[in-house]
Amino acid sequence: MSTSVKIRWQRSRRAQGSVRMLPGGSVAEMPSSPLPNDRHSTSSRQSHRGHGVGLTTRSWDGDALRRSSGMSASYEQSRHQGILCHTAVMPVQDDERENSMIQLFNLTVPADRRRADIDAHLAVDGRVINFELKSTTGNSVSTVRDFGPEHIRKWRADLHWIFAFYDRSGRHLQHCVYASPSDMESWIAGKERYIAPDLALADSLPASVTADMVVALLGEKDVYSLIDARWIMKNQWTSAQYTEFQDLPSGYSVGRMTEIMQQRGRYVILRGSTLNNPHIEGSFFEGFEHIVDEHASRLRELVRAYLSASATEEATA
Repeated sequence: MSTSVKIRWQRSRRAQGSVRMLPGGSVAEMPSSPLPNDRHSTSSRQSHRGHGVGLTTRSWDGDALRRSSGMSASYEQSRHQGILCHTAVMPVQDDERENSMIQLFNLTVPADRRRADIDAHLAVDGRVINFELKSTTGNSVSTVRDFGPEHIRKWRADLHWIFAFYDRSGRHLQHCVYASPSDMESWIAGKERYIAPDLALADSLPASVTADMVVALLGEKDVYSLIDARWIMKNQWTSAQYTEFQDLPSGYSVGRMTEIMQQRGRYVILRGSTLNNPHIEGSFFEGFEHIVDEHASRLRELVRAYLSASATEEATA
């Protein structure tokens, strides 16, 4: 019997087929065009039990296919309710590449670091320099899922950047780029300008929420309960914040509930004002030095050069 494999095609989009997700995270894949040397494949149409859908599944002799086509394939075989399904093998994770960067540049990371914290630190001439670490397997670099005002504040707090560019497999480092806070300012300012109208709305519209709106939603009460407050704010606050915001022994006044609704309004608008994973385009990195060896020492030279230039600018300002 031939082996069912999940082929990661290094070809044009025409060779890619549709993919159906099955329970358990498995994938049934239906190529939209014949595979090279199609004598190595067989097709059948089977009904996925319990779901009433007919899925065309294809079995490939993986060894024969790779021998005849010369393509690389990584695969993992799985079975689901009698149907051969294909579970994709994940590429090298961002966290692994980040750890490699930390070692390569001889940086330090606090033991209690959380996901949203500074990625790493560098001690230079008695100063601690904060770093954001990014890696990519292409030309552009992804940043964060929900870019908003908090990221602007973080990135403008004298933050330095290191970008690592890997090959498509994510396993072989090609070069790195160092960017100072001044290098990154133009890109950050562009994204800030993009979301500026939304931020203005978030600052002004909540003021239109009045006590009449509270009464219309919750009814007229002398004391509004914790349940009322949670209905408005949901999981945005911690239990301690709900307690801290009470202005009556057993709950909230209509005035305080109005403030709560205003805060919720601002939160909802800000959530809608975020950018979904803005990329730093490859053209941004044109002209930057490619660090390919002596990474740790070269980084320190570049950081010192930036600090010296910044001190000179401040002294002559």
